[in-house]
Amino acid sequence: TVLAISNLGSPILAFTGHRVFAGPYHRNVTGNLLVFDALLGSAADAKAIVQSHHVGLVALCRGNTESRLFAAKAPDGFLAGLMRGSVPDWLEPVAETRGAPLELYRVRPNG
Repeated sequence: TVLAISNLGSPILAFTGHRVFAGPYHRNVTGNLLVFDALLGSAADAKAIVQSHHVGLVALCRGNTESRLFAAKAPDGFLAGLMRGSVPDWLEPVAETRGAPLELYRVRPNG
């Protein structure tokens, strides 16, 4: 399962074998709210959601309008921190994606 902004939900579902919580669908209230809580909340909030929902990857697209909007809305939140390069110890960058438009972070096994 990938924790990602809703704008990335459809392409992740269409082009990978991964699952997501959110997508640009107005009837997906539960999944969208879960992502809001994780990305707008603290890193500790995100970690709790990641652990309880068995997330394996976190996707970050700094250039996406939704990412910038969330970071501005919650400048001390988990997503804003990632966008500034603050990676919590329970995540590890996927080296091949470093500096790419879409960066991935793997949840550490004991994260």
